[in-house]
Amino acid sequence: MNDFYKIKQDLIQFWSNFDPCIENGKRCIGKCRDKNFKLQLLIGYSKKQYHFKNRKSLEERRQDFLVLKKVKLKFKYPCFVCLNKSEARHHIIGLDNGGTNAKKNVIPICNNCHKEIHPWLK
Repeated sequence: MNDFYKIKQDLIQFWSNFDPCIENGKRCIGKCRDKNFKLQLLIGYSKKQYHFKNRKSLEERRQDFLVLKKVKLKFKYPCFVCLNKSEARHHIIGLDNGGTNAKKNVIPICNNCHKEIHPWLK
């Protein structure tokens, strides 16, 4: 399996952690609401590396993201991790690790949670 499909499968696996589940006839909201669970999952995915060759350079993809961020990605959704006001966008699989600007790879996040995932932002 090439890395393009591996990235796609890993994102499906990531989001499956937040699928609603039913336990004893009631909707389960346990781990999908837990801040530490989300942070650890995001930290793990941010360290994944792929060798997928994108036609665009990393700089071009970052530039595309900045345009997308200004036009489409409004900060109307809460932080994915703590549910506070979002102030940034985070790539689940980083652009420099082979990630894309696809909707399933970008989440709204507050600056504090973003610093937890990327210590170099502190």
